[in-house]
Amino acid sequence: MLQFNEDGDTRYNKNDSAGALRLGLGYEYSPFSSIGLRVAYEGDLFLSNNINSTLTGVEDSYAQNMNLFYFGISYKF
Repeated sequence: MLQFNEDGDTRYNKNDSAGALRLGLGYEYSPFSSIGLRVAYEGDLFLSNNINSTLTGVEDSYAQNMNLFYFGISYKF
């Protein structure tokens, strides 16, 4: 994990551990053999357990998610 200090510099926090879970749901309609339409929704859930012992010694746990809804044209070879 990168953190910013007062001077604007970044540093890597070696006490950080994280995991991610991706969930998705999609539908594809292909009336022809090679060209189709695709609608999908994907969500990522990032879990982080951050122990910053250099500043406060307090364990910080948080969850953050990112959702994406998209549609497009798919082409199959």
